[in-house]
Amino acid sequence: MFGQFFDKMTPQRFAALAPHMQTEALLLAAEVGLAVPVVAASISIPTLEAKRLMCQRHGYRTPEAASNWVDPDRSVDVRSNKMKILSMMLAEGGADGISLSLVEIAERAGIGSTNAPRAMRDLTHAGFIVCIKRGGPHHAAVYRVTEDGIEAVRKARGDR
Repeated sequence: MFGQFFDKMTPQRFAALAPHMQTEALLLAAEVGLAVPVVAASISIPTLEAKRLMCQRHGYRTPEAASNWVDPDRSVDVRSNKMKILSMMLAEGGADGISLSLVEIAERAGIGSTNAPRAMRDLTHAGFIVCIKRGGPHHAAVYRVTEDGIEAVRKARGDR
């Protein structure tokens, strides 16, 4: 079904999509088994650009939606799983990029392995980390702590 949709996707139609729809379209194409280089070529973008778009996370604030993240200025718990992950990533060079699986993140941060995926998703949605390169079955993802993430850790520690 999605393959038929993508057969009708032209470079112009793809370019006209909203950013979140571009990400979704590429992720769905990969999910149904279409090779990223083939899809990228069909919509006239470089493979690396397609991969970058696939790593994008898009957040929405609507009046009806509850906030998923509190402002770090108001409520930062240094014992929280999110802060443990941010602190660990910074200590291990995460400001430049760090390659870790979710299991390794959980082990190194000292949190439960079942809690790591949600904490990482929340950190990404909050803009505290970015996925530079998606992981796969035989390689870990590469993450980088953003300036906002560094600042949140600094405030949580009481640093100036």
